[in-house]
Amino acid sequence: MNRSIPSLWNKSFKSQLIYGFGVILTVLVVSFSYINISFQKEFFQQSGMKQILNRSLSLAQTSKVWLMANDYVGLEAVMNDVSIYDDLVFATIINPDGKIIAHTKNSFVGKYIADEKRIEYLKEHSYNINEEESVYVLLQNNKYIDIIRSVHEGEKNIGFVNIRLDQSIREEAIHNKIMEGIIFTLISIIIGISFAYFVAKGLTNSLSHLMLSVRKYSEGNRGEVANENTVKEIAKLASEFNSLTHNLNASEELNQKLTERLELAFIATQDGLWDWDILNDTIYYSPIWKSMIGYFDDELPNEISTWEERVHPDDIETASRAIDDHVAGKTQEYTNIHRLRHKDGTWVWTLDRGKVLFDDNGVAIRMVGTHADITQEKSQREEHQHILEYQANHDALTKLPNRLLFHDRLMQGIEKAKRYEKQLAVFFIDLDRFKQINDSLGHDIGDKVLQEVADRLMEVTRKGDTLARLGGDEFTILMEDLKKAQDASILAEKILQSLIEPIRVRDHILYISSSIGISLYPQDADDAISLLKYADAAMYKAKDEGRDTFQFYSKEMTQIASEKLILEASLRKALQKEEFEVYYQPQVDGITNMITGMEALVRWNHPKNGLILPNNFIPLAEETGIIIALDQWVMKTAIKQFIQWYKEGLNPGRLALNLAMKQLQNKKCVQTIKDLLNDTGCKPEWIAFEVTEGQIMMNPDKAIVILKEISQMGIELAVDDFGTGYSSLTYLKRLPIDKLKIDQSFVRDLPFDEEDIGISKAVIALSKSLSLDVIAEGVETKEQKDFLVKNGCHNIQGYFYSKPISAPQMQKLLKEKSI
Repeated sequence: MNRSIPSLWNKSFKSQLIYGFGVILTVLVVSFSYINISFQKEFFQQSGMKQILNRSLSLAQTSKVWLMANDYVGLEAVMNDVSIYDDLVFATIINPDGKIIAHTKNSFVGKYIADEKRIEYLKEHSYNINEEESVYVLLQNNKYIDIIRSVHEGEKNIGFVNIRLDQSIREEAIHNKIMEGIIFTLISIIIGISFAYFVAKGLTNSLSHLMLSVRKYSEGNRGEVANENTVKEIAKLASEFNSLTHNLNASEELNQKLTERLELAFIATQDGLWDWDILNDTIYYSPIWKSMIGYFDDELPNEISTWEERVHPDDIETASRAIDDHVAGKTQEYTNIHRLRHKDGTWVWTLDRGKVLFDDNGVAIRMVGTHADITQEKSQREEHQHILEYQANHDALTKLPNRLLFHDRLMQGIEKAKRYEKQLAVFFIDLDRFKQINDSLGHDIGDKVLQEVADRLMEVTRKGDTLARLGGDEFTILMEDLKKAQDASILAEKILQSLIEPIRVRDHILYISSSIGISLYPQDADDAISLLKYADAAMYKAKDEGRDTFQFYSKEMTQIASEKLILEASLRKALQKEEFEVYYQPQVDGITNMITGMEALVRWNHPKNGLILPNNFIPLAEETGIIIALDQWVMKTAIKQFIQWYKEGLNPGRLALNLAMKQLQNKKCVQTIKDLLNDTGCKPEWIAFEVTEGQIMMNPDKAIVILKEISQMGIELAVDDFGTGYSSLTYLKRLPIDKLKIDQSFVRDLPFDEEDIGISKAVIALSKSLSLDVIAEGVETKEQKDFLVKNGCHNIQGYFYSKPISAPQMQKLLKEKSI
């Protein structure tokens, strides 16, 4: 094997092409055929199982009525309907005692089953079981599929159906597919190798003829002429060959020189050849060299001045110096790019390369080289460079200047303003709620919106100002030659007005607004970074003011931003030092006053500021992404405590944990939960995750996929703050949830506020119609609790029973068992 591979590469180009193409094609076709046959085989096998499941279900549903009525005549009619299938071996209906009460073969009716598997199944399933266990596969091989299914009324099984199908037809189909795949593979390989042979032959014929001419000439046939009526590149090579052999035949004295020219011509198939005799100071230019600059062979003399007179004045000095350095032995080879004047007056860019030959004494006696026309290549390179520069400085989507170009123009604008003592303004524009468009309608719609916004901003921006897109939904404007600061507010108003009209994209009518921050030079700062940072801070102030407005920068904004950074650093430090503590708020059965579970809530024991409530740090944790690590810490800590309570013989019920959207968006979310359960030994049924309605609806399709994976682990899922978001019943039906949590905003004014009464009753009724549990949070009074219990919500959480308390306090409460 090791010897065969080098021998293959040493073969001709044609052989390599044929062998290589044949091997690759064989691998591809065989792989394709194998995958296709495997897929077909699996499809036939799965279709057989699906078919027998559907038939057994249909037979069970059809026979149920007759079984309940003890009508064996009706069951016999059902058997007659089932017997029409060609692949049916038998179908039978069996009562719970094992007696055959209907069979596709009447001779079996009235007999009892004797098969041990069937008897065992009847004994184990005398009462109704879940849907997955109601079907049992008795036999499955290449010849038969045999299943038994229970027929139940309520919780009691009233009979069983048993069907066996013949698999021989499908096995025959699989065999036929395999044979078709083998035939297809063989035919494809034969056609492919034949195609490779003809392609290789076509590619190598012209070159073979030229090589034959070379060989004949080298063997002494001085009258040999290469065929120039062939492929363009080979034709040029042939022309050069014929020209050189003509000169060789004219003078035996120049035979050695012309042979070397011929060898060089084969290396440079499209290049012009020059040969400089240094000792005699004479030079030879090939016809291709002369045609490169628009001349015939006899129009230019073979003199050094022919080249010197046509080199561009700006290039002659560097080209001549490069030649002199190489002749002097300072460089290994001569290479230079310069321009030659064409016959029509234009300039041709050429790549000039050459090599000096030295005699035995080290004296330069000859220099041979080539000229290659690189005009088109250089033009394409310059055009490509221009495109790259444009792409590096402009946004691909909107064609506006990007962050890099905007920063450069801002720095130039500052220098200009300093020189002429002018003012300028920096606008930082952020689109309000643009993320919802991307999440709900997709990025393609979002991109169209960004392009339309860019066009509208361009319409209201002055000609001399710079409009840029920094990224995402963020735009900036540099407004120069500002006469007074109030002029900036005029442009801000125009921007807000330009976005009032709805944006129409395909079938969607979208309304969008913006928040604008403005910083001024020199009032706010005199450097580009600070001006942009301050405009950004002012933009966030505009968002805090209700969005769809603009704000000028003030020093107070810097103070707020600084405090926010300090808080973020403190949060990260607190996570490392475990300054957080898990508190627990019990969830109680409002009828029995027994604890059924609890919600884990985090508190921050700040070393200086004491106990900090979640609403003072959770929003920042979500914004910065710290919430993922914080969530995981809370989960791990609370679960360990929960397991300890169970080990001590207490019954804490189910632990409710809040699952942030950032956590749901984390690719490792599901695996992290699995690892946590495995590491702690916690049972899935001890856990419940609460996800807010608003978080789910940010990206409902993705949330449904992840929540289904969590639900399949056996973990309960609840929708928190239900009624405060904008979820549709369509999504609610698709969500794998077990419980709805009535938000405390609807509980606060119960039972006196008519709107809250109506909403609470509606949520309770909805949960019942969807077979979901329901719990109310924020219950603080007996009147609220009694109203909820009376209307069907028995699960209560709130200060009426207990505020969130520490683990030791909760342990004491659990020992009392009721509240």
